[in-house]
Amino acid sequence: MSKFLKGFWNYTNFSNNTTLKIVSVVFSIMFWFYVMGDINPELTSAIENVDVELLNTEELAQSGLVMIGQKDYTVNVEIRGRRNDVYMVASEDVKISADVMGFKAGKNSVPLDISVPSSVNLVNFTPKQIKIELDRVVQKQKSVEIIRSNTHIEGFMTESPKAEIEEVLVAGPESLVNDVEKVIGEIDVGGLTESVSQNVPLRAIDEEGNEVAGVSLGQRYTKVYLPVYRFESFEIVPDIIGEVENNYKVVSVSVVPESIQIQGDAKDIELVENIKTEAIDITGLAESFEVDVPVIMSNSLLPSYMSGPVKVNVQIQQLKTKELKISSDSIVIENLENGLATNLPEKDTDIIVRISDLESLIDNVNTSEVNLYVDLQGLGKGIHEVEIFSEENEYAGFEIITPSIEIEISEEPENGDEE
Repeated sequence: MSKFLKGFWNYTNFSNNTTLKIVSVVFSIMFWFYVMGDINPELTSAIENVDVELLNTEELAQSGLVMIGQKDYTVNVEIRGRRNDVYMVASEDVKISADVMGFKAGKNSVPLDISVPSSVNLVNFTPKQIKIELDRVVQKQKSVEIIRSNTHIEGFMTESPKAEIEEVLVAGPESLVNDVEKVIGEIDVGGLTESVSQNVPLRAIDEEGNEVAGVSLGQRYTKVYLPVYRFESFEIVPDIIGEVENNYKVVSVSVVPESIQIQGDAKDIELVENIKTEAIDITGLAESFEVDVPVIMSNSLLPSYMSGPVKVNVQIQQLKTKELKISSDSIVIENLENGLATNLPEKDTDIIVRISDLESLIDNVNTSEVNLYVDLQGLGKGIHEVEIFSEENEYAGFEIITPSIEIEISEEPENGDEE
């Protein structure tokens, strides 16, 4: 041993400048402590909002339970160590977990398990436990309702949408499933001019119309058929058949209501001009009457706001007859060949005309309102018996008692000649 120490002494030459060497060693040790204690000191640091990992959530579901409410938890952590080590620790390096297995339905406090890197020490963490709420998983059938959104195009309307399903299974936490009033889908009617069939997404809502999150539907979509109709108002026209008794006239025909709004496919509506009633036979009638009569329309059309018959009022009045004497010189001559003349204007003959109509009309009729004429087409010189005609009129009855007149056709006198 003495030899070794002597050799080491000689090797290091420690005998030379002994004091200086001792001071150097001490100074180096002090400098190391200074660097470690001042340059890289120990310190405490806080790491905030470290995520908590929830364990055994799948096993929880197998037990018929599910977490409700808050599901994302964070913890604030304090660690201590050398500054360089502390600064190297990120929130991802801190592992915090909570095992949710074994708890019952309701509110529970779950302790936290935490670990930090070995280079630092755990000082503290808050909170020490998390609050979780568990609920039983249930399933219930809820009714499906399809609602219409947006505004129809003017002149079009829709009937109630017809969903392929009437109920759907709603699953989830019991408290949330109980909040579900019904399941709805929305179909946009804006711009529609014909019936549509489309898949509509479904969502669960509570009694206030708010969507219930956290539940699942057994069917997320349903096919919906939406009938789209065009609607328009048309005049109701009474179908009057037959003739009233002789010497009577239909004064007026009215119907209540005067029009009807019908709905149907646009192509069917375009073919409609008016809506007729069933036939009303007035044959042989001599007095006014009122009757309820159904309207007639094709099976593809439906009344929008009216059902049942309409009321038709038929006014019938007796006619009054009046005879008028029309002078032959007022008869109009038509189609007389050029170069020929007739003695009709000089004849002093009265033509008897019999008119039948309502008393209020007959009393005011005079000869100036009756227009008679003869047609001399193809007739030459000589004496002819020609038929007398009347221009069209709206009298209930019109008869020319003197049906013809004898006239003479001759050559037209030359200018300046007199017969």
